[in-house]
Amino acid sequence: MPGIFKMKNLQDAEFTLTHPDGVGAVSIDSNNIAKSDVINAALALKANTADLKEIGVGQTWQDVTASRAIGTTYTNSTGKPIAINIRLQPLAAATVVSLTINGVIASVQIANVSYQNNIHLNGIVPNGVTYSYNVTAGSVTTPYITELR
Repeated sequence: MPGIFKMKNLQDAEFTLTHPDGVGAVSIDSNNIAKSDVINAALALKANTADLKEIGVGQTWQDVTASRAIGTTYTNSTGKPIAINIRLQPLAAATVVSLTINGVIASVQIANVSYQNNIHLNGIVPNGVTYSYNVTAGSVTTPYITELR
């Protein structure tokens, strides 16, 4: 498992295998140590840190356009925070769009003079929290929505 774990605190009788983010460690007795002991310790440490709730860990960007609609509230039930990116094309000047996360408007964009340019809304949605996007003035083409989940 190169690049995943670091060796720290190397001593005469014991050393510790530590995750680079400092989220877990396993101690190994270096007396009569075998390669399998190190591998087993690394696997144990990996298992202990597999449930990290960090954004981006074990997640990929996914196109969720077909399953999202303007004004509908969704709940992040993935077990981790997710990132949202919404791209909309306004069809009129003074189009106003917003992203609401947990009841709070997290991002607002307004198409002023040139409505030819795309509008982008971005946000991080914690696990268990609701989110929606809305058009409060003007109109937009079908949005393109991706989520890191």
